[in-house]
Amino acid sequence: MIYQLKSNKDTLHGFLSSSLKPVLEIESGDTVLFQTLEADWRIHDTNIRSSIEGDFFPDRTSLDTGHALCGPVFIKGLLPGQTLAVTIKSLHCGTWGWSRFGGGDPEHLKRSGFSGEEYFLHWKINTTEKICTSHLGHSISLKPFMGVYAVAPPSSEIVSTHIPAAYGGNLDCKEIGEGATLYLPVFETGGLFSTGDGHAAQGDGELSGTAIEAPMECAAMQFHIRDWPLQYPVCETASEWITFGFDSDLTNATYLALQNMGQLMCQLFKMTYKEAIALASLIVDLRITQIVNGIKGVHAVLPKKAVRKWDSD
Repeated sequence: MIYQLKSNKDTLHGFLSSSLKPVLEIESGDTVLFQTLEADWRIHDTNIRSSIEGDFFPDRTSLDTGHALCGPVFIKGLLPGQTLAVTIKSLHCGTWGWSRFGGGDPEHLKRSGFSGEEYFLHWKINTTEKICTSHLGHSISLKPFMGVYAVAPPSSEIVSTHIPAAYGGNLDCKEIGEGATLYLPVFETGGLFSTGDGHAAQGDGELSGTAIEAPMECAAMQFHIRDWPLQYPVCETASEWITFGFDSDLTNATYLALQNMGQLMCQLFKMTYKEAIALASLIVDLRITQIVNGIKGVHAVLPKKAVRKWDSD
């Protein structure tokens, strides 16, 4: 079955919690078409010059301090300890977006040399030509993905959407775009999946603090239940396996991504952990996902063709 969730006061929320009530129940194998606002809850293209300017969604509540997320979706039969596989079938951006240097994590701003007022670039998005053009004439390729993919955290307390963690959250990984499958460990019955924070383009690191933040007219995602015990998110693309590490310390995040890749390789190739890390040193790349969310992210990338043949004996 295919379902549609549009952005409205019933489907939008700006926090994560296991106490959120689902707005839709689906079966494994079903597809949901999400419509999302841009991350900061604006509903129209405006020539903003500061983070407090714009035409904002009118029904935002005092609890909605994070990204504008759509959901949550309850997947029938999905239990804690199982894995939710989310395949991104297609992503269709809106026609406008913005990016910014300024605002966000104070330490990032200090260390990146920011001073003075926020600086904005305003973007027009041509979804036919797949080009984003700024008001100053910069032209870059449209490469959409969602910044936030999340199941409910293992807590009934309110959890910020800005944090990446084992349940997903603000991953900000540009590889989780069309055609990718994200595997998320599940902590609550039904999963309670939400998404938002649409991006039209972003580099590794998300260096200024934002991507091109854009509304998503349609983010089509298919859901499957998997009996695959995971402790951390894993992403699979047509050509790569990707693992993640999150920590306030970038070095700690790096080693966590490495350890998660080693454990994944043990599962994929039936090898020992020591063997996996020795091989990873030759074929796995480490990339900085983002340095701007307080909790930093690193992802480890294993090309599927890097191991051409494997004899488990």
